[in-house]
Parts: sequence; structure tokens; C-alpha cells
Amino acid sequence: MNIIQPGDQIVRQLRARDWTQQILAEVMGRPAQVVSEVINGKKEITRETAAQLGAALNTTPEFWLHLQDAYLLERLERDAVFQEKLDAITRRAESVVIQPPPARPRYTVTWSSEERRYVATVDVYPHLRATSKGEDYALRKLKALMAAARRAEKSGQEPLKTGRKDS
Repeated sequence: MNIIQPGDQIVRQLRARDWTQQILAEVMGRPAQVVSEVINGKKEITRETAAQLGAALNTTPEFWLHLQDAYLLERLERDAVFQEKLDAITRRAESVVIQPPPARPRYTVTWSSEERRYVATVDVYPHLRATSKGEDYALRKLKALMAAARRAEKSGQEPLKTGRKDS
């Protein structure tokens, strides 16, 4: 791919109008040095400059900004050092593995009519079994649920119906 340097396109536009850089600078209300630096590729086309070029040369600011960006991107594509950096970023991005969020254990507190008491169970998922923190958390949660069930029983409240309490 061979993208035109934005300054070359400005020169073509000036030749078509038989203008000099000085005339363009006066029309744009900018110093001649700024126009010269843009044409020679020493200065990038900013949004303000693109708007002024568009008004002066009967084009759109987007045309000039697109031309500037395309030119800079092509230069980056030809830069071997930069391409190596991009390849390294791609490799790092491909090596990232997103872990699904861990499932929370399910706690079940049921009323056993045969035993006339609450029965509590906990399904600790495998990812929690691997850590003592997960087991400690599950045990604390289960104890808290059992304590709440005992308080309800002692206060004479209706026992919980068979079911599950998820947290």
C-alpha cells in the first residue's frame, strides 16, 4: 500500500489553483511557516488545521484527518520495531485466560418431620474444596443458618418448610 503524504496532496491542490504556500497561509490565517511544516511533513495536521484546509481548499476536515492518519499508520506498519511490539501485545492478549466467576456454595436448611429438627447441608463446589478459605466460609455460613433455625425453634415459631435457602 502506498499512501500519499498529506503535504503532497496540499501541493497538488495548490498547483490546481495556481496558489503558493504563502497564499494558502494568508487564506487560512496561519503563519506561512506552519503551512510549510505541514507540507514538508514536519508537523501533523491537527483538527483545527484540517478544518482550515477544508474551508480553504473546498474539501472536508475529515478528508485531511483521514489522509494524515492513513499516512501515519502506514509508516507504523513499515516500522519493524513497532511491529515486534504489536506482535508481543498480541501474544500476551492471546495468553490471557478469563476464569469464570466461582459458583457459590448452596446451603439447604430443611425441617425433618421424622427427626423433628432442622437438618442443614451444604454443597461446597469443587473450586472451594481446594482452599481452606472456601471450607471455612462454608462452615461459618452453615453454622449461622443452623443457629437461626434453632432460635426460630426455641421461640416457638413455625419450623421452616422443606426447601432451600440459597446465599
